[in-house]
Amino acid sequence: MTVNCSSAGLTRMPRSLPTSYDGKKASKIQLFLSNNSIESLQEVNDDSYALLTELDLSNNSISLVETYSYFNNLKKLDLSRNHIKYLNVSFISFIASSNLSHIGLHYNPLSCSCNISALHSFLVNSPEKFTHLQLVTCKGWTVPLHKVNIQEVCPSYLKALVSISITLIILGVLVGLAMVLYYRYQQGLIAWLMARGVLSRGWGGIKTPDTSSQSNKGADKISMARSTGNGQGKEENCILLPD
Repeated sequence: MTVNCSSAGLTRMPRSLPTSYDGKKASKIQLFLSNNSIESLQEVNDDSYALLTELDLSNNSISLVETYSYFNNLKKLDLSRNHIKYLNVSFISFIASSNLSHIGLHYNPLSCSCNISALHSFLVNSPEKFTHLQLVTCKGWTVPLHKVNIQEVCPSYLKALVSISITLIILGVLVGLAMVLYYRYQQGLIAWLMARGVLSRGWGGIKTPDTSSQSNKGADKISMARSTGNGQGKEENCILLPD
C-alpha cells in the first residue's frame, strides 16, 4: 500500500497510517512525505509503522536523524535535500546492519570535519547502499565524499589515533610493571611502611611481636591461627581492620 502525504504541509510524522483499503489489508506500506516542513523525526508508537518498508523524507528541513523503531523493516530511505550535516555513529551502525538497500543522502549540506569520518568510512565500504553516490558531497565541495582523503578533511584523525594507541600501550606497560614490583616486594614494602608508622600492625597479614598487653597477645593468636591454616573456619573468616 502506498500512502502519499507529499506537499501536505506536514511538520511532523503522521501519528498513524492506514493499514487497509477497499477491504484489503496491507502487507507493507510505502510512505511518501517529501516536500513538507518536517524539521525533526520522532518515535511513533503505532503498530501500523511496523509495515513500513519505504520512507521518502526528501526535501524537508531535517537536520538530525536518530534510530527509530519504524526504521527496522525499511528497505528504502530517502533523506535527500534536507539540512543534514553529519550522521552520528549509532545511526550509521544501525543502517550498516539493517536491510536498507537504498539510502538517499545527496544534496545535504554535509560538513567536512572530523565528525564526517564515520559516514565517510561507511560510504567507502558500502557504496552499493547509496543512491546518487556521486552527489553525496560536503557543503561547498565538488568531490564526492567517498573519494575525499579523510586525512585532508581531518588531519588530526590519524595523529590522534596513533597518540591514543601509544598512550594506552605505555600505560599498560607501567601498570604491569607496577604490579610485578608490588607482588615481588610486597612483604618488604609493608614492613618498611609499618616501621615508619604509615601502616598499623596486623595490616596485610604482617605479624610483629607485641607483648605490651594480654589483649594484644590475643590478637596475635588470631592472626597466627589464620596464617597457619589450622582449619578452624570461624577464625579464618575473621578479618581485623584498623580503626
